[in-house]
Parts: sequence; structure tokens; C-alpha cells
Amino acid sequence: MFKHCIKYIPSLIAIALSIIAIFYSCQANKIADEANENYRAVSKLDLKPNIELISFFKSDLNISSSFCITNAGVVEAALMEIYIITYRYLYDKQIIESASYGSGQGEYYFKDKLPPFERQCFIFYQHILDRKKPPFNENIFELRIIYRRPSDMAYFMESSFYFLGLDSQWVNENNGSLKPEIYDPMKEAVKQYSQKIKLDALKGFNDWLHPIESTIDK
Repeated sequence: MFKHCIKYIPSLIAIALSIIAIFYSCQANKIADEANENYRAVSKLDLKPNIELISFFKSDLNISSSFCITNAGVVEAALMEIYIITYRYLYDKQIIESASYGSGQGEYYFKDKLPPFERQCFIFYQHILDRKKPPFNENIFELRIIYRRPSDMAYFMESSFYFLGLDSQWVNENNGSLKPEIYDPMKEAVKQYSQKIKLDALKGFNDWLHPIESTIDK
């Protein structure tokens, strides 16, 4: 009897393996379906990169001034372009007289991607910071960051404006040393004017990209 049953063992093993294979196939399909559902749910959240910018201006010429960008979002930022746009404000007329920007040294930076929760720092070229004409407090520049979300190439932009304080030192637009009666009209004028400057064409140059290692606490 036992010998008679032995001949069925290979068939039983094959059947068992088939059942196991079907089980794991069903599990794989279930996991794939759950992944697709999760992807659709996440897509509805409209997640995007969250770029934060901070600048460090050094009065000591032996120490380079710099700015750092951090992706505080959960989605990678791609094809990042960073422009420095300089403005000249006429205080007596309370208007922007002129603006300039380009792809030259220190005026344009390019980074192909910035993953979530990562930071990258860049050097300010001194000749950009020294581009001052008296009266000094009528000089302004903008740091404009253009980037895309890889999944659908959606376009995003962030800007930060910098002013020469009364002590001829560059400060961020939110710095408390900027007297409202002097600088508020300048802020309003430059922000309105900046909307006329369209920088939505990818240059793709990285000749002037000069990242530095961040030594600043996050």
C-alpha cells in the first residue's frame, strides 16, 4: 500500500507548489492594488516641493557670503534655476527705475534636483554684492528660484528681496532694521515691478554653479 502511494507524491508536491504560487500571486496583486490606491490617494493631496531660502551676509571680506536652499517638502524639486535680479529704486518718485539680470557669473545658478529634506548652499559672488550706487539705500536685489515637480513638471517659483540698510549692509526684506517709512514704499514698488519680469525658459547652463559645503546648523 505504501509503495503504491509513493508514486503520487510528485503529483501532490506539484499541486502544493501550484497552490503556494497562486497564493503568492494573489498577495502580489493585492499589494499592487493597494500601492495603486495609495498612489491615487497621494496624488489627490497635490504634494509638492517646499523650498525655503536663507541668506548669510558677511561683513568680513575673507568670509564668503552665501545663501542656502532647503527642500522642506516630501517631493523632489527638479530643474532648479536661481536668478539674481538687481533693481534701482528712485526714492523721490517712488518707482523702480531699472532692473537687470543675466546668465553671467554670480547671476544665474542651476541645480538638476534637490531631494526632500536636503539643503544646498551657494556662494554669493562679491561683485554682485558690491553692485551699489549712491544713495545706497536705493539698491535692491531679488533671489528668484524656479523649479518643477518631476511627476507632472508643474512649475513653481519663490522669491526673496534684499535691501541695503542705512548702514550699507544687505539685509532680508523682513529685517527689523528697515524703517517702514523709508522701505515699505520700496518693497511695494519692487514686488509690483518684479511681476513684469518673466523667467520661465530653462537655460540649462551650469557653468556658474558654485556650491559650497554647508557649515551652518540646519
